[in-house]
Amino acid sequence: YFAWEKYLSGWLSSDQVKCVSAKTKVKVTLSPQADSSAGLKMLVVKVSETKALVVEYRVPGLGYDGMNVKQGALVYLVDSAIDSGKDPIKVLTKPDITTLKNKESIKYSNVKITQVSGNNAGITIQVN
Repeated sequence: YFAWEKYLSGWLSSDQVKCVSAKTKVKVTLSPQADSSAGLKMLVVKVSETKALVVEYRVPGLGYDGMNVKQGALVYLVDSAIDSGKDPIKVLTKPDITTLKNKESIKYSNVKITQVSGNNAGITIQVN
């Protein structure tokens, strides 16, 4: 499951989610989204009235994540104007990269998301 789906299903509480606008510069630490312990699990960056970038931390073999999951920040776009079942979630990738590693970035619109640092316990994400 994506963290977005977990939140909509009530499996994540509002204190496990941080929401900011695209104009906000912020640095946050995310704990693995599949870990049931407390901590920030999802960063949501509003980019338009219907679209938001979502960042979560994936770790192989933890929770529902199988061993084929790559460790790092997973960044995806959610478009609320697209009905469920018609792919409202699009994972943002670079060639051969599904999740970010330390010092890697991805850009959408005018928003740059960087995985600054991290280890198994959590990652630091910067939004510019």
